[in-house]
Amino acid sequence: MLTKLSGRLSLPTQASSVILADQIFGVLSSVQDWSQLVDIGTVMNRSSSTDFDTWIAATAENNDWFNVFMIKSYAMHAGYSSSTIDDSVKLALTNMPMFEEYPIPISQVDSYGQWFWPFYKFTLYGYRYAQELNWETERWDPNAAFSYLALVYDTFGTSFYRMNGTLEAGVPVSAIFAEGLSYGSRWLEFGKLIGCFMIFHDLGIDNALLYALKCWEQMNDELWRTDHFTYSTGWFGYEFSSMDALMDPFKLKMRMAYQQNSVLQNSDRLVTDMQSRYLSGYGNGQWSIQQGDTTITQHLKWSNDGGVSLYNETNNVELRLDGTLNAWILNHLAFAQLPAGSQSMVTAMLEGDGMVKASDGLLQSSLVENMSFMLTSLSGETTDAATAMGALCLFLNGISVREGAGLAIPMITDNENDHSAINSYHFGFDHENQQIKIPVWGGTTMNFMFGSNQVQMTFWSTGVFLVSFSYDWNSITDCEVVSGLKTDESYLPP
Repeated sequence: MLTKLSGRLSLPTQASSVILADQIFGVLSSVQDWSQLVDIGTVMNRSSSTDFDTWIAATAENNDWFNVFMIKSYAMHAGYSSSTIDDSVKLALTNMPMFEEYPIPISQVDSYGQWFWPFYKFTLYGYRYAQELNWETERWDPNAAFSYLALVYDTFGTSFYRMNGTLEAGVPVSAIFAEGLSYGSRWLEFGKLIGCFMIFHDLGIDNALLYALKCWEQMNDELWRTDHFTYSTGWFGYEFSSMDALMDPFKLKMRMAYQQNSVLQNSDRLVTDMQSRYLSGYGNGQWSIQQGDTTITQHLKWSNDGGVSLYNETNNVELRLDGTLNAWILNHLAFAQLPAGSQSMVTAMLEGDGMVKASDGLLQSSLVENMSFMLTSLSGETTDAATAMGALCLFLNGISVREGAGLAIPMITDNENDHSAINSYHFGFDHENQQIKIPVWGGTTMNFMFGSNQVQMTFWSTGVFLVSFSYDWNSITDCEVVSGLKTDESYLPP
């Protein structure tokens, strides 16, 4: 039974000249082809779930097994399954290339060889799929795969960028560190390997949790500096690729608490890093200091010994749309973990209280051209994929927490700078019918900024809600619980 409008509504407040819902619609209308953007299209009412079938079947027909796994992971998080998807995944389980000596998928091939790349952790879901489908289980042996991954980590004594599957005298012979040995392992590699080991722990390999803890401890020993995790050993500053390096340790913290009845040491540094990186005001931390673009994250920002951000023409000042979306996913996901002052900063950034409003800054940034988005400021061209991603970010920018724990976003980091946490099981934006779908922790009061006025709603229980608005998005006409949170995902509890 659906429960409707049991929360508290307030009158619209604080007029704005921007109709965000129409802006989002304009961005969505700029996307020419949704056929390979079904993961976002199903959220933004541009694709149906069955479009996953068409996408994955065509991908399998092209023998593109790597992307079959990617599409399967998108559909899985969206709560969609079908015989077409299962058949395509079976083909991938049979044909995905793997190393000869250990059953680890080859996720990257270049002129230097064949590699497993932790950036694409979703390939490790193959072990889960093999068990669920009872297909190629001997080929996809998680214990053997974990043993080799752990052996590589132990042999080289640190995290790494990628590895091959070659052994000499039982010892791995090649792992690449941040594309060179000059500055050691980076924080993003530590984060990605934490996630890889936790996938194996999900498969029942108890020792994998110990390796996730090793990565976390080494990341702290080598890269913690005053108030944030630095880019790498000896290179002090901020780097935008933070989904794995923050979200997977949050997941590790939760797992230690609930499964091991233990506390993850130094876990307070996750919030401290977020405060420094994303919640010290625009232009600070990871945010660009370029005039007109301060609401956009910058690829790299170096700092001196005191941790003060420096800027000169030799820095990588590339603006990143994916990093900006990362920031808002993390700010919403971890909202309940933040102290009151940082929560107020999130609200101020989203609502434009004393600073540029997040959605205004994004729409007015140099990443936008005629309602289409560039992924990076160095790319020089807009793409459908970046434009769809920009619409997702604007959607999140239209939601602000006033009281309570906020959005119940699942902790998903399967891919480099992954936005799979914003999937169609949990989220939806339907401009035509003036509706949104969001996952909410019970007792949360939110402001919505999709119309010319803010409108507020208090949510009475934890779950996924469908919220209906008036034609002008300036009042809420209906609200109902459509489902509980997804039982096979991890959430950072309030």
